[in-house]
Amino acid sequence: MICALSTSFKAISLSTSSRAIRSFASSSTTTATPALTQNQSETDIDQSSHRWTPNTQRTGVLARKEGMTCLWSEDGIRIPVTVLHLDDVQVLSSNSYPSTSTTPTHHSVTVGCTPRRVKTTSGAMLGQFAKAGIAPKMRVVEFPVTEDAVVKSGTTISAIHFVPGQHVDVQAPSIGKGFQGVMKRHGFAGLRASHGVSISHRSHGSTGQHQDPGRVFPGKKMAGRMGGKLVTTQNLMVHRIDTLHNVIYIKGAVPGPPGGFVRVVDAKKKVGWKARARETKGINKEGEVLEGILGFPMPAGTVEMAEGMPREIVAMVAKEVKATNQNAKPPRTPLNLRQSALEPTSYNKPPPPPFPPLPSATLFTRPRPPKMVSSPPPQTATASPTALTGGQLVLQEPLVEGSADALDEVSTPTGEAMELDVVSVENHEAFAGRHLTQMGLEEEDFTVFTWKLSDYRNAQRKTLSPEFSCGGHKWRHSRGPDAFERRRADSALGAHRNVLLFPMGNSNGQANDMVSVYLNYGDQKAVEGWHVCAQFALAISNPRDPTVYIQSQAHHRFTNEEQDWGFTRFVELRKLFSVSEGRPKPIIEEDETVITAFVRVLKDPTGVLWHNFHNYDSKKETGHVGLKNQGATCYMNSLLQSLFLTNNFRKAVYQIPTQDDTTDTVALALQRVFYNLQTSDQSVGTTELTKSFGWKGFDSFLQHDVQEFNRVLMDKLEAKMKGTESDGEMKRLFAGSYKSYVKCIDIDFESSRSEPFYDIQLNVKGFKGLEESFRDYIQIETLEGENKYSAEGFGLQDAKKGVIFESFPPVLHLQLKRFEYDFQRDQNIKINDRYEYPLEIDLEPYLDDKADRSEPYNYKLHGVLVHSGDVHGGHYFVHIKPSVDGRWLRFDDDRVVPITDTEVLEDNFGGESLLPNGQAHPPPTKPTMKPGALKRFTNAYMLVYIRESKAAAVLEPISTEQVPEHLRTRLERERREAEMKRRERDEQHLYLTTKVITNHTFKQHQGFDLATFDDRAVHQPDLPSYRVLKSQTFLDFRAMIAEEYKYPPETVRLWVLVNRQNKTVRPDAPVTDQDPTLTMEAVRDKMASRQHDLKLYLEYIDPVTKAQWQATHGTEPPIMVFVKNFDVAHQTLCGIGHFYVHRHMRVLDLATMINERMRYPATTVLKIYEEIKPNMIELMKMKATFLQSEIQDGDIVCFQVDMAEKEMQDLDKQSMFTTPIQFYDFFLNRVIVTFKPKFEETEPRQDFELMLSKKNTYEQMAQKVGEYLKHDPLKLRFTQPNGQSGAPKAIVRRQSNLTVAELIHPSYMSTTMNLLYYELLDVSIIELETKKSLKITWVGANNKEDGTHPFLLQKNTTMADVAEIHLRKLVKLSEGGSGQIRIFEVAQGRLQKPFSGTELVREVQDATELYAEEVALDEATADEEVVRVVPVYHFSKEPSRAHGVPFRFVLKPGEKFADTKKRLQIRTGTNDKDFAKMKFALIQNSLYSKPSPVQDDDVLYEHKWIDEDFIGLDHMDKRVRQAEKAVFIRALSSLLAV
Repeated sequence: MICALSTSFKAISLSTSSRAIRSFASSSTTTATPALTQNQSETDIDQSSHRWTPNTQRTGVLARKEGMTCLWSEDGIRIPVTVLHLDDVQVLSSNSYPSTSTTPTHHSVTVGCTPRRVKTTSGAMLGQFAKAGIAPKMRVVEFPVTEDAVVKSGTTISAIHFVPGQHVDVQAPSIGKGFQGVMKRHGFAGLRASHGVSISHRSHGSTGQHQDPGRVFPGKKMAGRMGGKLVTTQNLMVHRIDTLHNVIYIKGAVPGPPGGFVRVVDAKKKVGWKARARETKGINKEGEVLEGILGFPMPAGTVEMAEGMPREIVAMVAKEVKATNQNAKPPRTPLNLRQSALEPTSYNKPPPPPFPPLPSATLFTRPRPPKMVSSPPPQTATASPTALTGGQLVLQEPLVEGSADALDEVSTPTGEAMELDVVSVENHEAFAGRHLTQMGLEEEDFTVFTWKLSDYRNAQRKTLSPEFSCGGHKWRHSRGPDAFERRRADSALGAHRNVLLFPMGNSNGQANDMVSVYLNYGDQKAVEGWHVCAQFALAISNPRDPTVYIQSQAHHRFTNEEQDWGFTRFVELRKLFSVSEGRPKPIIEEDETVITAFVRVLKDPTGVLWHNFHNYDSKKETGHVGLKNQGATCYMNSLLQSLFLTNNFRKAVYQIPTQDDTTDTVALALQRVFYNLQTSDQSVGTTELTKSFGWKGFDSFLQHDVQEFNRVLMDKLEAKMKGTESDGEMKRLFAGSYKSYVKCIDIDFESSRSEPFYDIQLNVKGFKGLEESFRDYIQIETLEGENKYSAEGFGLQDAKKGVIFESFPPVLHLQLKRFEYDFQRDQNIKINDRYEYPLEIDLEPYLDDKADRSEPYNYKLHGVLVHSGDVHGGHYFVHIKPSVDGRWLRFDDDRVVPITDTEVLEDNFGGESLLPNGQAHPPPTKPTMKPGALKRFTNAYMLVYIRESKAAAVLEPISTEQVPEHLRTRLERERREAEMKRRERDEQHLYLTTKVITNHTFKQHQGFDLATFDDRAVHQPDLPSYRVLKSQTFLDFRAMIAEEYKYPPETVRLWVLVNRQNKTVRPDAPVTDQDPTLTMEAVRDKMASRQHDLKLYLEYIDPVTKAQWQATHGTEPPIMVFVKNFDVAHQTLCGIGHFYVHRHMRVLDLATMINERMRYPATTVLKIYEEIKPNMIELMKMKATFLQSEIQDGDIVCFQVDMAEKEMQDLDKQSMFTTPIQFYDFFLNRVIVTFKPKFEETEPRQDFELMLSKKNTYEQMAQKVGEYLKHDPLKLRFTQPNGQSGAPKAIVRRQSNLTVAELIHPSYMSTTMNLLYYELLDVSIIELETKKSLKITWVGANNKEDGTHPFLLQKNTTMADVAEIHLRKLVKLSEGGSGQIRIFEVAQGRLQKPFSGTELVREVQDATELYAEEVALDEATADEEVVRVVPVYHFSKEPSRAHGVPFRFVLKPGEKFADTKKRLQIRTGTNDKDFAKMKFALIQNSLYSKPSPVQDDDVLYEHKWIDEDFIGLDHMDKRVRQAEKAVFIRALSSLLAV
């Protein structure tokens, strides 16, 4: 260990070995004991009675873990350290325990850490702390010590307790991770995510044994609580100590969370054991107890010792330095040492200056290690905001390392590095030219302000400069010599974000010692929304040499919210006073320096330059609002904004008749979007519009082609406009025409055809701009030679072929072909080449000679649709000029901002990026250098031009009054309703939703209880609901209900429905009307406290009935019983009302009352059941009383008319319910199932829902679906959905015992509930299950796919019968061919696996792709002993990229490949042009080698063929690939209107 001291002690002299060995003499008291070195006599220092020995056990300490950081040595070694803070560590007591029969005499020291408030400390502990004379502590721990290391109570222990270079053991509770699985807790690999365990592959597998012993043994690694256990880490090295702030830097990681308490003791092994071993072996030299250490502070390192010690004591490891960089310079004294370690000093020497030295690295930052180069690295600083107000240029004090500012305000350096070839700060033009980059903006004013500072060390913590002016604005400097020391309220890494200021310093925080410099706006503007855009550079320079400086630059938009901007971490303070980093002089010399501010005020052409867009109001700034992005609908938003601001188009959309539309149709939704864009102050949503398209949630996250979307939308709207005022408006606005022609050169003959267009697609690749693309579009092609034109009646003639425009529309859409398919790369690419387009263009040169030229064809740019990204995705936005003389605006989803012409043109041309001043990057000076410019991926892909002569009419403003009245009325009503709903949501906490059940709703209800409330299986009924204030009195609410139902208030009682324990909802008790102050909220809280909504039953008390009851039973209250009627004939279960019964009445008496109300004969026999709970319906005893039957208020009974046994059997045969118990069971198991057509293209049917029972069998479900669809149930086939995507997955097999519950049983990953797909078959499902479906692709004799033939065959059919009986009838064989058909499947895309013919159809797997071909004649007639048949397959570039259908080919003896190729061309039926592009290779997979090209002279027959050898045909794959999902908008026929 090599330890570097920042200062020396009395009579210290180091040896010439350039290393200092740290030691501390021992003392029996807490007086300071200085360190010893190798050449120092122990008699030079006052020794105490106790010295540290290998048998000494010192006390440990409690420390707070502040976090981890890294330090850098002078040689660039990165050292990770954990920072431990000794937060007011004091000794509470020292204890001695006498020996006993089992234990010897032992001693201990109790240590406390971190001050604690008195009111949170127990009385017993307060007594202990008072006895020791110390303040209360948050944590107290007892450490065992030896007799010679007992410390006196009240002693404060410092970081000097530990010697840098020694090792310590650290103990703390580890960070708790909560309950974790075995993969994270024990590092298990997990199960293989396949074969049924994909959902639970993170499980631990088996945990127990078999039945014997049938238990989990202790210690089994299982899931459980992870972390939070006491962890000890041994032998960590103390890298550095800070005696000023009581901080220990431990090399490596320490257990526990930041802010936690950590126990630190001398290492048991590498201190105690190692020292005893060295003493035993006698290897201690020059008095060392350990290598490089003479001793330790005894009995402890105290604050008194720290007073005589340097602030920073660092341990440097020479071995690590040597191992890391062999070429590094030898270790030297760190830069932070203010004195040489060889310089003797004295205790009587004056104290050091008020700026103590800093460590070479700071806490919680990542300084860049020095590079091993001849010149030092440049000095840079970081720009960031500050919270200061009312400023001048501010040099702020250094931040406490670990504070919010040090952690959060660090940004990427914006200033340039100081170079060796520097300019003078006083040469203002040269300095600004070098350090203030050109922003490409017009300069309003430029000012240089110089501020000379003297007596820098004694400057105030916050110093303000005089004001200066630039651009008519006042500016000020502010600065702080050490920056403000800050510390979080709780800990360095705590959760609180409040910042505390300690102007006089804070010993508990680690100072950062960084100078902070800010530029502050001095004018206090009274005008709201003021701003100033300024670019500035701040420099601190030597007062006598202006070429010695440190500078940083930034630019900022100064506003009322951000009046200052600058650099929180401009430079380390120590670097201002030292000669370092290549500077010949220090920045601060003789306590003087100069601060210079270069300020350039720039003009803001748009008003949003460098705007942060916080609280930005698009409507206020631009008069327009944006559209909300649903996920990936930015492409749609940009097109809709362009169409909306084409005012004539907007007017045409308004004219579409939608007054009769009752649902969201496309036209109505588009009208709503346009009207909201015109009248709203907030961004507008497009959810209703995409729903009207028929899009689902996932479609909003797919980016479609804008041109395709535009054409589909135009087609739908144009079809809807037919027969209306807007008929033909689309064609008038957007449609032009062009003529395709072929004109003979030698004769007067021309063939032409005129076609309309709504947009023009122009090539981008290879063209510089728009005019070149137009010239290319009408370029003439000459047909001559073999490509002559066949003129009707004139034969082959030389001709000219081309396209010419006949007319251009008023609004011209130009699609720039930025995206295209690259055949070489076999993928889509985006072309980012530079492509220019003008603000104005004359299109007359591209018109036909016969075109109408009565008006000029001058077009002005109206919109630019921009794509930023690559072919796989990106972002879309649009630039639009809403009016002829208006300004350009950028519509970026919900934000609208003004922009300049440069942003419209140059920024979207594409190509290479430019410098900030608008110039191109210089070319590389060396061939190996990379170019400085990169291709810009933001460029225009669609342009909108408007004919200048038509611009005023096309862009004519549309006022709100011009919107059709029916549309305006409807949309305003929708807006008011939406506003009312929003207000209701905001005020929901003030209201209470009350649902009222009446006799009418009870009679309409079928199911359990009085109404359905929380049954997810069925739709919820529309019960009368009232939104009432919680503060409204109950009497007022009752009066309102009575008035609505036309009852006198005194005849109405409201019963509160409560949730019973048996999961039923029944009336419990009526609300009392005795308390006039009773509120609705009190009713809910007192009588239905566990319910969010209040449910009430409205009871009307007939005065006649009440009088009869009182006459019969007096004042004894009745029992209110609800009765339901089960109608067997109609299969219904409906309520008939409530009855009042006495508790001693019999159930038979209720039957008599029911007969009277239902007007049954008095002799009608009834069966009465009690509805106890959903799965408990019991028949009641007719002779039992209601008291015996335990009937109470709110109970429900059900009755049915008794039926004969035979009649019940007949109904049972008809699958009808015969008892209420069966019907209630249906209610318990009922479920609503949604049925969708599996193939919507072939089965254009709507979805429908059926209510089924989970116990219904497959046959019963099919029967009900067949009845709904009016289709034979046996010709229906059902398919279950995929659990996650909801797409059709597994076909349901017809089984007699299969139930609906098994079909719709959802998994926990399922996103679709109760969904089944159906198909309408032409054959019976029974027949289909006895047969098998096959699809065979016919490739003929020339290996060309020629259609697919489906078959439905018996499962015992052989493949030979399939070929000879079924397939032969459908295909055409070649004349003179073999006439043999071979059916095969393809393995790995390159090998045929033919069927022998004996295989049965049932043996073919469902997923197998089958092919059939006519066997080649030479193969059919070949002699296997003479010729060789080898496999051939197609591939593109790489053998692994197989395509097409492989085939078998005959090789003949002695035939050269030149002749073999001719036969291959005939075999594949390839034309000469394509065959010339084809390459041939011999592929040997067994050798893992590259394909071997085949030459014309090669004889393939002579090759030693094995099974894995192939002939490969390398050519382009021309198969049609599956394109991305096309844009679709629902057909008009499926809507009421578009």
